[in-house]
Amino acid sequence: MDGISDLPFCPPPDVGEKDEGLVWVPGPIEGTGDFALSTYLVTDTSIESINVPASEFTAKKVVVKKTTVYSGNPVPTLPDATNTRYYVGGIGNVKQVEVTPTTNTTITEELTAYSYAP
Repeated sequence: MDGISDLPFCPPPDVGEKDEGLVWVPGPIEGTGDFALSTYLVTDTSIESINVPASEFTAKKVVVKKTTVYSGNPVPTLPDATNTRYYVGGIGNVKQVEVTPTTNTTITEELTAYSYAP
């Protein structure tokens, strides 16, 4: 599932767990850019039924606060976002919803197909 697997937690985490990830963000001119450090803090978990195009599942819902800063000088920050992810045993992440309130942006990704072999 492209674009959903970037959250570094595996297996799904519990409330209070934290992780960080460093990614290269290209600049507007070729060969420029900077690193951005994202911190992921789990704020809530629950078990829920979820429907995605691939099927209906019982999933572990994990709500994560994402804070990102660039390593350049001066150090700008990106708006905080909330990632809600739904994990299914034996399959992985089947849905992600990222909400950035300050930019009024919501990005949703869902599993559209899968193959399960025990």
